[in-house]
Amino acid sequence: MTSSFPSTALSAMVSAVSHEPEGPLADAAAHLDPRVRAEIDHARVDLYCGRDAEAVANIRAAREHLRESAGVRHAQALADLDEAAWFARLGRTAPAELALERALLHAGLVPSPG
Repeated sequence: MTSSFPSTALSAMVSAVSHEPEGPLADAAAHLDPRVRAEIDHARVDLYCGRDAEAVANIRAAREHLRESAGVRHAQALADLDEAAWFARLGRTAPAELALERALLHAGLVPSPG
């Protein structure tokens, strides 16, 4: 029996982060360096493909660009990226992916659920 979980999970993740934020989230996201989103997306693919070292490098780059473009306004997103890098270094893909999802949310790059 084959499972479609990985492709289904990846599709759900892509769908969840592809929605454009509205209102205050759009304003906050508009001021961010576009590389932040691209690097987080690349890190997610790296995690999915088992390339933990590359994921950590992309997470660190995203963190640096977020810090430069947003300053302390996104302190929680910066902490989420630190957590994602930590889990990725440990090879713990699922918690790293969740931390990246939270970073996107706290940076205003996805709408909040609900």
